[in-house]
Formats: sequence, structure tokens, C-alpha cells
Amino acid sequence: MSGIFSTWQPRYAEHGIATFPTGEAKKPSIRGWQKVGLKGSAELANKFGDADALGYITGRRSNVTVVDVDTADEKIAADAIQRHGQPAIITRTASGKFHHLYRYNGERRRIRPWPGLPIDVLGDNGYALAAPSKTPRGSYEIIHGHLDDLDRLKPMLQPAPEGRVDGVLVPSGKRNDALFDHCRHAAPHCDSFDALLDCAMTFRNQRLDGAFSDAEVVKTAGSVWKMQIENRNWIGQGGVIAVPRQVLSTLRTAGHDALVLYMELRDAHYGLREQFVVANAMADRVGLTLRRLQTARRQLKEAGLIRIITPGGRKRPPLYGWSK
Repeated sequence: MSGIFSTWQPRYAEHGIATFPTGEAKKPSIRGWQKVGLKGSAELANKFGDADALGYITGRRSNVTVVDVDTADEKIAADAIQRHGQPAIITRTASGKFHHLYRYNGERRRIRPWPGLPIDVLGDNGYALAAPSKTPRGSYEIIHGHLDDLDRLKPMLQPAPEGRVDGVLVPSGKRNDALFDHCRHAAPHCDSFDALLDCAMTFRNQRLDGAFSDAEVVKTAGSVWKMQIENRNWIGQGGVIAVPRQVLSTLRTAGHDALVLYMELRDAHYGLREQFVVANAMADRVGLTLRRLQTARRQLKEAGLIRIITPGGRKRPPLYGWSK
């Protein structure tokens, strides 16, 4: 049986729109999707015959600009139509939101150009899923107009405001790390890859001064989203205490109490202090008796995991540090 992509690819091609298959989280299933033409799109239809979702490049390549109403609130969608004019085609997304299709008129990709409104403009170098794509959350469907209306699209009456949102730009040399870190912090609050990508694109436009191509932003957001769905993004989960396997092997020999004390010390001091106190008063906090704490402290020292830096005296406890 043919999938949605192979069935609808030729129908979109009739209107001069090259489509490509998309997969999990509405992400393009191929590399170089930004350069797919009509011939390459037809070849992809044979290769990805069972794909159930298809996307297309917005802007100059397809002659389509999409006003992406990122909410299911019909009032906001109606206000967008009043501002930009009645679109010939309206698509309801799988999550009940709206895509208003207009004829391309030089628009570029703009994320949240109107402050306070959940509306994006997908122009040059953006991409959108096409009806009737099917995703895990549901299907895309045309609720106003018909596919043939792609030849009768009208331009937006009122373009999106231009200009970068004011903000401190990330200096050159730190932009890769800044984009990756921003995505890691945003991912726990996003319910889909598409939502994370919007956050990444907005950060690129506002803080990185457009330093990265859309493809580079998609790649970074995709890597972080993979970390998020595989539960490897520790941001927002209180962090992680990493223990090298060699240390873990040593702790197994030292015993359970030594493991508990070591993890508590790692949590409290690792990377923060070169010197610290392993006081007897810690016993209650770590759930050990005083005798067990003292034994665990000696075991960590004998195992070479901590070392005494300054011996204690009558009125001062010894200072410990991590072994080199």
C-alpha cells in the first residue's frame, strides 16, 4: 500500500511544489531537504513509499507563505485573517492549530513577530507540513479551500514587522554553545520537536543575529530533542552526579556506606571546592550512625578516593580533598 507522501507528492508537484517525507516529531526524513526540487521529490516518492507525512519549503521555492497560528484558539486565528486577508487555503494541524496559506511576496521566516501573539510567519527557508500528513498526534486537513487553490493564493495584506527584537547578542566563538544550551533549557517545556525548533529559531534570530543557517539550527534542535525523548537531557531534573566506572568498581569493594558518603560528598563539593570537611555531624544527614560514617570515611581514604590535605588539631577538623 502507498503511503500519504507517495500518493500526494505528484498532486503537489502539479502546482509546482516539491515535497519531501517527514518522520518522527515532524522532522524531515532526509538531508538536504532545503534543496529538493520537483525531480528529486518524485524520486523520493519512490524511495519513501510508506511515509505518511510530507513537508515543503515555504517562501520563494514554493511561492507559498504560511501564517502559522500556533494555538487552537479560533478567535486568534480569525484576528489573523482580519489583519492579513482571507487565505485561499486554511489547514488545521494535527494539534488543532492553523496554517493560513498566502502567495509568497518576499516574506522571510519570522518567529513571533507580533509581541504577545502566538503567530509565526513561514517565508524564505522555513518549512511546513502539508495536508493530509498523518502524525502520532493526528492528521493535517484542509478546512477551507481546496488543493487546486494553490494556484490562486493571494499575498498577505499586512506583512510582519521587520527588525530584530532587542537583546544582547552572543559574541562570536560562543554561539554554538549558547544555541545548544538554550535548546537544552527549553526542551523540557516543549511538547514537540516543532515547538523546540521554534524556540531555537527565535533565539537564533534575536541573540545570534542570524549567524546560523536554518539547517544548522534544525540539526542542533534535533540533537537536543533526541536527548530529551531519550531522557538524557538533565536540565530541569536537578542535574546528575556522574561516577566513572573505575570509581564505581572501587566503591563496590569499599562497601555500601562508603558509596553513600562518596555520593553525598560529590553532590556537595565536586567541582565547587578543592578542600572540604567530612565532619562527624554529617552522620544524621546521610542516614548513618557516627561509627558507620567514620568507617566509610576511612574506607574512602584507603581506597584513594579522598585525601587529607591538612591534618586536624584539637579544635579544628582535618581538611580533605579529592585524590588526583
